Amino acid sequence: MDFEFLINFVLSFLIFAILSFWFVKNHSKSKTLAKNFLVIGLASFIISIFSLLWLMKIVNFSSFDFLLIYSSMIFVQGFSLFFVVYRLTQEKGLFYFLFFYSLIFLLILFLDTSFMKIFIEIYFLFVFLLSLSFLSRKDDYRNIAFFQMSYSGVSLLLNILVLADIGKLYLMSIFYSGLFICFIIFLIKYISSGPLPLSKKKDVKTSYFFSFLRSFVFVVALINFVFISTVVIHEFGHLMVSYLYICSSRQIVFSGGFPDTQILCSNISSTLYVTLGGILVPLILGFTLFLVDGSFLKEIGILMGGFNLIIASKDYLQIGISNNISLLLVIVGIIFAAGGIIYMAKSKSEEYLYSTKNVF
Repeated sequence: MDFEFLINFVLSFLIFAILSFWFVKNHSKSKTLAKNFLVIGLASFIISIFSLLWLMKIVNFSSFDFLLIYSSMIFVQGFSLFFVVYRLTQEKGLFYFLFFYSLIFLLILFLDTSFMKIFIEIYFLFVFLLSLSFLSRKDDYRNIAFFQMSYSGVSLLLNILVLADIGKLYLMSIFYSGLFICFIIFLIKYISSGPLPLSKKKDVKTSYFFSFLRSFVFVVALINFVFISTVVIHEFGHLMVSYLYICSSRQIVFSGGFPDTQILCSNISSTLYVTLGGILVPLILGFTLFLVDGSFLKEIGILMGGFNLIIASKDYLQIGISNNISLLLVIVGIIFAAGGIIYMAKSKSEEYLYSTKNVF
């Protein structure tokens, strides 16, 4: 374990050193970018400090404490990376993803530390979605997308192993840091070698296959992002209603890599309301998003509603709904989810093939 602490300390401190050097060198040229890079570096510096303290046994290592510290620091890194990407792409649609990213983190803080495993998956999905915005540029900055997609995509797959209890998060975080160093080096290389303002759009012949591939990757990433967000919001609904009815026992367990909130209340009616809370909160949010006029918000609302009807399959039985009606609700959820996916894919394909707008 000491070797793991040492490696993590070195890699995290290296990230801090690289970004701090870039901050000092480029602060006068671009204050906004430099400050965001410094924040990303400082988050890694905090992780390096704790790794050093654990290595020297000044404080005892705790996997739960590390999960909370690491998740909080990557939240800060993702938040700052968003503004770096936005500064380079000017894609206003990215703010929708920032909203969900921040909302899920705040909800998880109210739920349970163990939920942070889910948030790490959200973080990598968020970074992956951000990478696609670079594809809207017509210059060398587009190359950043491939490095960012590689970093977030590989890390995403590794974190699936953590969710499945195959491998430890602290060990995996070493790989995340190594991949992040490669990505950040390429990112600052392109930023340092080229102009920061957006390049003028050119009439570039776009391959239909490449357009389809970009649409497909975006839709798949967004579907996963919405699904995991719906899981968290569903469990948050259970937990919040349980506080209103002062239920004595609350336990969140992971089954198959996903959480399940087990709550015991003093009477049957309270249990009923707690169960309904998990079902209704995502449905209300999804319906609200459907009513809001915005890029992909309607599709996200439909997806959230469909996913929630599927996720709530166990809840239906707890509130006394028969097996047949429960199956019907799950089928309706599948139809809504499929409709949302088709609607989103159609919208995205039309955007690439028939318009000159940016990626989002």
